[in-house]
Amino acid sequence: MRKSAKYSKAKGRRLQNYVRDRLKSEYPIVANDIRSAIMGESGVDIKLSEEAKKQIPFDIECKAVEKLNIQAAYEQSVKNSEENRIPIVVHKRSRKQPLVTLDFETFLNIISLLNNQKKEKNKEEE
Repeated sequence: MRKSAKYSKAKGRRLQNYVRDRLKSEYPIVANDIRSAIMGESGVDIKLSEEAKKQIPFDIECKAVEKLNIQAAYEQSVKNSEENRIPIVVHKRSRKQPLVTLDFETFLNIISLLNNQKKEKNKEEE
């Protein structure tokens, strides 16, 4: 039996609100600058002010579906992403925790940044 469109939209809205609320708690200094897109609004699903974009380098697409074409979702994220921003997809199935998809080169860059920060911290402690 197929779920109604109303149910599917509500599920998507819940995921967007979850992502928005988690970002607000992690970045309280720009909490008022983070909002969920209105259903049907073009662009990314999590809207950030210019000030919030300085703190959060990601353009976020949210997908709450049981069967996801991750390549198509990622391509949508890239299409909606602004220049010099990192497109990601936060996706979730029912009763499962949300996951994040990003391109592999970005993943490697994040690892490199984290390793450099760790090295800098170790130098400071010496």
